[in-house]
Amino acid sequence: MYQVHFRFLPTRRACTLETGQTQERSRPPEKCVRFRETCKPYVYLLPALALFGVFTAYPILRSVQLSFMDYEFLRPQEAKYIGLDNYREALSASPDKSKNDQKVVQTLGNTLYFAVLFLPPYVLLPIPIAFLIDRLKKGQAFMRVATLLPIVVSGAVIAVLWVTIYDSTYGLLLGAGQMLGSAWRGVLWAALPLPAAFLAYSLFRRAISWQRAAGIAGVMAAALAALWLLMMNPRIGPLALLGGQITELAKLNVLGTKETAMPSLVVMSVWHGFGFNVLMYLVTLASIPPELYEAASVDGATGYRTFWNVTLPLLRPAVYLVTVLATIGSLKVFGPMFIMTGGGPANSTISVVLYIYQTAFQFGYLRFGYAAALAFLLAFVVLAFALLASRLNRPVDK
Repeated sequence: MYQVHFRFLPTRRACTLETGQTQERSRPPEKCVRFRETCKPYVYLLPALALFGVFTAYPILRSVQLSFMDYEFLRPQEAKYIGLDNYREALSASPDKSKNDQKVVQTLGNTLYFAVLFLPPYVLLPIPIAFLIDRLKKGQAFMRVATLLPIVVSGAVIAVLWVTIYDSTYGLLLGAGQMLGSAWRGVLWAALPLPAAFLAYSLFRRAISWQRAAGIAGVMAAALAALWLLMMNPRIGPLALLGGQITELAKLNVLGTKETAMPSLVVMSVWHGFGFNVLMYLVTLASIPPELYEAASVDGATGYRTFWNVTLPLLRPAVYLVTVLATIGSLKVFGPMFIMTGGGPANSTISVVLYIYQTAFQFGYLRFGYAAALAFLLAFVVLAFALLASRLNRPVDK
């Protein structure tokens, strides 16, 4: 006979069934299993949540507190609660000269001006480039890598590089006009022997009669001579005029002139982020089913109509994503202004984020409270745009 008895284990809250030499342990209660499975993800996330709380959540809450205070870093003992006065000062557009303040409207206008110049080329130009790369049969991998190379380099390095290019003393743009005139002059001189080469080749191959070959060679020589005289004319020659304009532009300090400073920053920013948008569009183009193009060709659609009616509508999600990210990035632009112009000349390139940085860390009293209020106003603007964009992109219910 086997003796059967139960032994309760309070530590595991389970019972053990002993039957002779065999021991069977019952499963834990279902509540314990559910509790353990529920808590396990939070245990794994605890280190990340702790870092997020220390380096993200606490600074945000501290900034909210500072935005309602008159807090200056050099005078912490004089900090006091002032309610919404910082927000009123930012929205009133009336500078307080005693604190070296500036009009927020000017910085917001500069930021919007940058966005208006930046968004169209940044969003639209990569579309045909991505379409052409996607249609390549050879060298597609090389072109992808070549377009992505600027993204790999840090934005600060790119900004310093373009400062060197724009420099009016030793910049690469300085000799572009002179090199253009001399290079095209050399090309035209090299092209003059082409009629003689054509005549000799025709006689050697006997493709046409020597009379016709001589006539064609004479017409080519006359055309090249006329083209050379026209292009190199110092008064009306387009290459001479273009070279002179580029030379004069290079002598101008483009980053130190109000009319050219912001467009110069836009050119650098578009070039730096161009490859990311090309990659986004390439990924979307690769996901388009080829059956749609086959159906369009069966229906008689040409290349232009296929691109307009098939490719472009299916690129809409990528265009929307690129537009939203580019708009948010242009509203928060900081690096090009900070490194290349410092907000000048005459505050013509100072953006909202650069103004916040200067208010908090550069100007006179280090006004942390006012800078925090400006930062949250900018965050509200970006959030409002993101909500509006998501609402506009919502599919229409039929």
